[in-house]
Amino acid sequence: MPAVFSALSKANGRTVQSDMLVRGGATLTDRLNDGLVANALKKNHYDVMVLQERGGELMGAFGDTAETQSKAALKSYAALAQQAGVKVFLLGSYQPSAGPSQTLVEMEKSAAMAAGVTYIEVSENLRHLRKLHPDMAWFSTDGTMHPGKDLALLDAVLLYQAIYADLPASTNLVVNAPMYTARYSPNLELLSADSASAHKDIELSVNYSVTTLKEMIDDLVSKPKAGK
Repeated sequence: MPAVFSALSKANGRTVQSDMLVRGGATLTDRLNDGLVANALKKNHYDVMVLQERGGELMGAFGDTAETQSKAALKSYAALAQQAGVKVFLLGSYQPSAGPSQTLVEMEKSAAMAAGVTYIEVSENLRHLRKLHPDMAWFSTDGTMHPGKDLALLDAVLLYQAIYADLPASTNLVVNAPMYTARYSPNLELLSADSASAHKDIELSVNYSVTTLKEMIDDLVSKPKAGK
């Protein structure tokens, strides 16, 4: 997703470099405890920091202790970012079913508000688009609920909208970067989103058609507001 966001920004005339610290199944607490985020903020100048928690963590899916730690970690990240002059976004996770999805959105939004960071809702947007476009590659081809290439695009579009207060133009989009999956995670270190990968079995690029991007953007715009 960081590479897709960078490519989407560049396709819209915005120069962006995205770095990432990612590991499948990891939590915000893990990265807080090992100090990797704090070190990255000290060594580099960033305008924006995007956080995404392990799916379900902020709705208590892994127990009360994990939920409490997650909320505390979010506040700690906000404090680190404030010291570094960096704006923070919490990019939501997702649940496929209506009830859990709505609960997740409410609890993620509440945690973000308590920490003073900007929340980007994913789950209900994903459910809306899945109904309209069930054949899009929302999830991984390995049969899990891990993100597929079109969910990475949705995340990138929502992040673009949150950062720039605008939606990207519909265009053919080519992303030349390793397309990491749950099976093949990058090394746990600060990496440029388009840096080379040691894994030989992952895709090194992904293409999105102008039709895919236009349909996604148009349907996000037309999505009914909550409560209507």
